[in-house]
Amino acid sequence: MNLNIVSFLIVFFIFVFIIYPPYIKNSTSSLTYTKEYRLFSFFMFGIFLVFFYMMRKLFIGYDTYSYVSVFENIANCSAYKEISERHIAMGWEKLFVRFIYLISRISDNKYFFLFVIGTCLYFSIIYFITSLSKNFLISIIFFVLYGFYFSSTNLMRQFCAISIVLFGVNFFLKKKYVRYYIVIFVASFFHTTALICVLLPIINIFKLKKSFIVFYFFVITVLIFFSNNLLSFAIHYVAPQYESYFTSSSYGILSKSKLGSLLNLFIGVILFIYFYSNYNEKDEIYSKLLKIFMFGLLFTAASAKFTQIGRIASYFSPSAFILISMGKKNILFYFTFFILIAYCVIVNLFRPEWTGFFPYYFDF
Repeated sequence: MNLNIVSFLIVFFIFVFIIYPPYIKNSTSSLTYTKEYRLFSFFMFGIFLVFFYMMRKLFIGYDTYSYVSVFENIANCSAYKEISERHIAMGWEKLFVRFIYLISRISDNKYFFLFVIGTCLYFSIIYFITSLSKNFLISIIFFVLYGFYFSSTNLMRQFCAISIVLFGVNFFLKKKYVRYYIVIFVASFFHTTALICVLLPIINIFKLKKSFIVFYFFVITVLIFFSNNLLSFAIHYVAPQYESYFTSSSYGILSKSKLGSLLNLFIGVILFIYFYSNYNEKDEIYSKLLKIFMFGLLFTAASAKFTQIGRIASYFSPSAFILISMGKKNILFYFTFFILIAYCVIVNLFRPEWTGFFPYYFDF
């Protein structure tokens, strides 16, 4: 069964409108954000997203088939000590390998494996949204349109780490920093890049004054054009396992294709304009979430030189799912949503090779 990204969006919005009507007080009011609504939405959207995650064709995406192959190899091992992390688990983080091994002890079915991973990913992300969002439907729609869902169907290890980090964000917002760092430490054993989140508390130093915003965009400009040396130093000493990516002709500084990174940066800047237009310095939660988003946007800017560094931004971009629900529903809001829908359609029509990251085949 063939389902391209445009068809997927149509199915998704039909599902949204099916879920939406029972929870409207009247034709003009906002959603009734009751405990029952949260619980109902939590399970309905979780089931929807997990279904599409686990039923897509395994060859869609560059990494998915590798994860499934490793799972099947691990399932054939009678004991954990038989797993050669170099040859079977490809040098992946030990906790993630142990997690796969635990799943394989329950069932060696590849769809069960995808079901468990998808459930862990999306129910944790949806919990993050329901715990902070002022409008769940807007946040979940944005989660899909922003491309976060599509990326998660491919980058399994990193998104497992991201789903753990999101629990830490709640601790960070509540100033429970010890618990926050414990969560980040655990997440790093699923994907090493999660360690970048230890730097997040530095955002508390900065005030979002106009002068700082000017300086911030100056830094973004510098990163777009002159980030090579800084990235080379950081990767060499912090994450040397990714050095081969840095010089790769497909992902690294030698890559000729920077369009994806530049489009992501363009969308990120538009979102920042909208978020900052709704900024109220007295709203501490909104202020922190905005600064988290800005922190991630710096990595998106750096990805103009090294596309893979844009994946670091994924740890911080989920703050946008909450920010979008807190802003005014003005022209800029609808323009932002139009841009995101157009981006999804343009990717499908004009860059079909990018749809390798989209779940558009069902492997029944």
